[in-house]
Amino acid sequence: MSAHRTGDEQDLFQPCCRRRTPAAGARPGRPEAGRSAPRRRDCPCPELLGVVLAGGRSRRMGRDKAGLTLPDGRTFLKRACDVLGQLCPHVAVSWHSTARQEIEGVTPLFDTTSEIGPLGGLASGLTEAARLDLAGMIVLPCDAPLVTVDMILRLVQAWRESHDEVLASVFMSQDRRVHPLVGVWDGRALPTVLMAAGFGEYSLRNALPSHAWRFVNCSPAEERLLVNVNTAKELDGVMKYLAERDAAAEAAAREETARERAAAEAAAREQASRNQAVAEETPRDPAASEEPALEQEPRDEAASEQAGQERAARE
Repeated sequence: MSAHRTGDEQDLFQPCCRRRTPAAGARPGRPEAGRSAPRRRDCPCPELLGVVLAGGRSRRMGRDKAGLTLPDGRTFLKRACDVLGQLCPHVAVSWHSTARQEIEGVTPLFDTTSEIGPLGGLASGLTEAARLDLAGMIVLPCDAPLVTVDMILRLVQAWRESHDEVLASVFMSQDRRVHPLVGVWDGRALPTVLMAAGFGEYSLRNALPSHAWRFVNCSPAEERLLVNVNTAKELDGVMKYLAERDAAAEAAAREETARERAAAEAAAREQASRNQAVAEETPRDPAASEEPALEQEPRDEAASEQAGQERAARE
């Protein structure tokens, strides 16, 4: 897509007076008629819609990737919804046809266009964000089961701190490879996304002008977490990674438990040693030690007298 801006694009890139960071208290003004009810603000990204991309045909996998199961029992789709649910007030799933999984509290969106790839899901998500009067959306494909909440928060922070011309915040690898499927998309990108679709420019990387991107560098470890599972081999790799990660976590937990137990036992031994030292240093009171014997004497005399009386009675 050409970097030259048309008249419509120039209007799109005018400085925006809207604050990207959520303001304290209620936003000024009232939602337009037909907009959603007041949304949750007890989440890190109250101004963003969470959108899971699940519109792929899964041809290379040979089965629906959204329904693939992780070791913890969740499907790929459920895991992606859970991640975005920790961040956003609303979560939606972009499908290419009728929904195949029902997830409570998640809105199904259906692509208005077909066979144009993830761009159709972006258009559906940005349209829903506008309907909800949200500033934009966080997009996460369902087949990226290793992306973490902390990684997404880095993208959100970069988007909030960017200048007004930035419409998308995404990761870039050290080899300068861009990962546009996991990112924050500004609501003002909708006209440009629709224009790209109209021109047949379905590549996400080319859907926006170069100056509209904010690239966040990711480490090799983070790049591994950005993997998209498209084939059975990639699925095996993810499962192996998760098994190794869980085994390492269990081993670390066992080591921590052993350290805590050893520390507790050492503390108990030290306390017992201190108690013994205090007991040995405390002087004994002779009067206290003789008192039980003095108290015992009258009882011994009474017992002897009673025994004598019993012998006399028998005789």
